[in-house]
Amino acid sequence: MLSALIFYTFLFLALVVTPAGLILVVLLFLEHERRLWQRVTPVIGPIGAMMAQRPVILGLRKRFPRTAGLLGHRLNAHDPWGLPATVAGLGILVGLWFFLGVLEDIVAKDPLVSSRQF
Repeated sequence: MLSALIFYTFLFLALVVTPAGLILVVLLFLEHERRLWQRVTPVIGPIGAMMAQRPVILGLRKRFPRTAGLLGHRLNAHDPWGLPATVAGLGILVGLWFFLGVLEDIVAKDPLVSSRQF
């Protein structure tokens, strides 16, 4: 009985609370994005510029220009298909991963999921 309670508690947290919390964080981020970037950019901007000038990074950008362009586009916060779409896609993949993990436990008749008492 206790194992089922623990399992369903984690299931509820994984399938309801975590996605709801992530949605809340994303919505708050989108609402306050401009103010956040105004505070973060002066700190992170010089670090990113310094990292971009490293010989290893320059070599990778020269060797793989299409991949570097894709990463630059994916991390662009001002493009709706950039950073917001990437974060949403990752959220969907994490939710799907949790769902398939639970489904695997049910199909494999994991003892924590099984409702039979031994």
